[in-house]
Amino acid sequence: MTAKPEDAIATQQSERTSRIASVNGLSDKELELLVASLHAFLTAVTRTRISGLTADAFVKELERLKFPAQNGKILAGCLFKNLSLLDRALPVCPVNKLLKIRWRLDVIITSQAGKRILEPLILLELQTTTGTDMFEISLTQFHKMRYSTAAVLKEMQSLSKKKIMSS
Repeated sequence: MTAKPEDAIATQQSERTSRIASVNGLSDKELELLVASLHAFLTAVTRTRISGLTADAFVKELERLKFPAQNGKILAGCLFKNLSLLDRALPVCPVNKLLKIRWRLDVIITSQAGKRILEPLILLELQTTTGTDMFEISLTQFHKMRYSTAAVLKEMQSLSKKKIMSS
């Protein structure tokens, strides 16, 4: 029985990860957490292009994420020295804006089978910068959407209060 190529690649990656972790005095789990935190942080910095973010604030945030201070300074130097290059290399994603919203409430009285239904139905028409979309949803689906939207807005508000998100 031969080993699959995917297994061999996974084994090589695991060995590399273990070597990097042992050289830096970290466990495999600590290294995984460090790389994941760094990836999330760099993604946020490069995508949002936080104008008020300085190299010192960047290093402090990395330290808060338990990133080694000496490596944080090196990374900040590389990132902020080449930030203008990075800005030019990464395209800015256009934000789709809501221009107009129209809605109406319909009530289905009977179905094709002739039964009385009396079910309310909400019709939403959203006009955005990329076009117009129409949605037909039941009252229950509307309340689920309303709840989900409120939860997302609450999460966005709590994230905006975080130190790294202020500019």
